[in-house]
Amino acid sequence: MTGIELVKISREVLKTLSENDIKISDVKHIELYAEYERMLSMRLKVTYIVEHLSERYGISVAQIYRIISRFKRTIKI
Repeated sequence: MTGIELVKISREVLKTLSENDIKISDVKHIELYAEYERMLSMRLKVTYIVEHLSERYGISVAQIYRIISRFKRTIKI
């Protein structure tokens, strides 16, 4: 399979992601967000969670907040 074939097959999903400012590279943050949700369900403070995730994943606090924001946003289809 070539790159163009994969893009053609995934055209609608990629278009929706693009229109909603979701980055394809966000796939690597799925586990991070799952950990965020788990810690949130334990009623930990968001500030603590974000600091913890920042240290654990080596990502800035601001970037963690941006990832969370993108993943929580309602998608327009």
